[in-house]
Amino acid sequence: MIAARSVSQAAPPSRTVRTPPRLAAALVLLGAVLALAACKPSGDGAASNAITVTARLADEARAGLVPVVIEVSEGGAPVLGAKVEVEGDMTHAGMAPATATATEVGGGTYRVDDLVLGMAGDWILSVKVTTTSGQRAAGELLTTVRAR
Repeated sequence: MIAARSVSQAAPPSRTVRTPPRLAAALVLLGAVLALAACKPSGDGAASNAITVTARLADEARAGLVPVVIEVSEGGAPVLGAKVEVEGDMTHAGMAPATATATEVGGGTYRVDDLVLGMAGDWILSVKVTTTSGQRAAGELLTTVRAR
């Protein structure tokens, strides 16, 4: 007779696997990039009908009245009858913002002639547009105003 012997197999020792910090950071960055790419608008042309707001100064920017010309279009066609507001803020704190409402001059072009930028320095002109259908759009112009 042959004697049976029981053989027990011990479980392999457990190991903690650590991810190197650089690899972990790369994986987090990759995840963020993929998440942002998933939020990208589709290429079906929907973005081509977005409202475009372009602002420029009509003359050299000097402290005082600064005329601003704004062009508003949607899919290349001029936007008519919109409400266009301009707000000027200095890039540093302490100066009250300057505001004005633009007047439509035709063909999707609007103009502000009464915006008072009262101090020389760097200004941010924020343009807010509301179309007759209630759509909203915005634009921005950075400029340096010179002393008179």
